[in-house]
Amino acid sequence: APFTNCTPTPGIYFVDKRGAIHELYINAGTDWTWKHLDLAANTDAPAAQDDLSGAVMDGKIKSLYFTDVSGTIRELYIDTGRDSRWHHHTVGEHLPPAHSSLWAMGYDGGKSIFYTSLDVHVHQLYIFKHTDYKWSHCD
Repeated sequence: APFTNCTPTPGIYFVDKRGAIHELYINAGTDWTWKHLDLAANTDAPAAQDDLSGAVMDGKIKSLYFTDVSGTIRELYIDTGRDSRWHHHTVGEHLPPAHSSLWAMGYDGGKSIFYTSLDVHVHQLYIFKHTDYKWSHCD
């Protein structure tokens, strides 16, 4: 299922049959036409094995979360307050592989990701501004 977001730039995000992640977006205030961006090609992100989940923090850091074929949790993010380019990285280290789709949420000053592992434990990954944006894990 696609993920939609209206803050700060309206966008629709989806995974194609190959696992590549795409963005359809409108730059508000310009020509109001839809544009396409292949996020996998622009960030060297691996193929996604499931649907996307997303979050916005402080109205300017937009993040998309997914798992790759090994169950590793990945993040694609753009910080419109900095460079307005998409970046890719792995979330957390030495985590149990994700077994199911992720659920993410953003709030003032932080973000959380919830997932289940193969041993059917529910995990939470969370990050806050006051922790220098370092991910923490709770099982």
